[in-house]
Amino acid sequence: MARNLLNSVSSSATTNILGMYYQQSNVQYYTSGSTNGSFGTMTAYTGTNHFNQDGSASGYVIKEANSYLHILMNYSHDHGQTWRASGIRLLATPDNWSTVNAVMGFGLTSYNGNGYDNFGNSGCQERYILHNSSVGTTWKFAFQESGHANGNVHKYNNANAGNDNYGQNNNPNTFGDVFGMCIRVIEVKNSAVVAMSAQNTFAFT
Repeated sequence: MARNLLNSVSSSATTNILGMYYQQSNVQYYTSGSTNGSFGTMTAYTGTNHFNQDGSASGYVIKEANSYLHILMNYSHDHGQTWRASGIRLLATPDNWSTVNAVMGFGLTSYNGNGYDNFGNSGCQERYILHNSSVGTTWKFAFQESGHANGNVHKYNNANAGNDNYGQNNNPNTFGDVFGMCIRVIEVKNSAVVAMSAQNTFAFT
């Protein structure tokens, strides 16, 4: 029996999206130990670290010169038995980490003034980047973190694991499943963002 697909896109239609890359992980991470503006790489409890500066990672291959990269980052961190604060930043490279660009980042806190355990926190940021790379260039991406020396985050990629220990992959409780850390990259045609290009002062050189 034949089926009709409603709202389908015509095969002759054009699109402004040239490609997409999505990087995520299904394990928890713990702090690099870096604090107060000194950034380091988080450590995966088990398996592959999908967010470090890994030269063997696939990355995203540029399809068109003069296009833009629409980059989104999201991360989550666990609580502790007192306040916790950390900053995380996204790194990008066009040459397998010989050149490193800090693209964006933000800080988060989780706090309970009564001295009891608190839920963690998560955040998201995005921006458009004029990559200035030739066709075929592979861009790779990574996270780095920096905690506060007096209240650094211990665990990442969950929100309520229920413990404050370094290096332990304890089974998370009801709300502690791994989630919230990802990097999404979409290559967009230059003509699609031409209206904002006059104000776009952030470009890779």
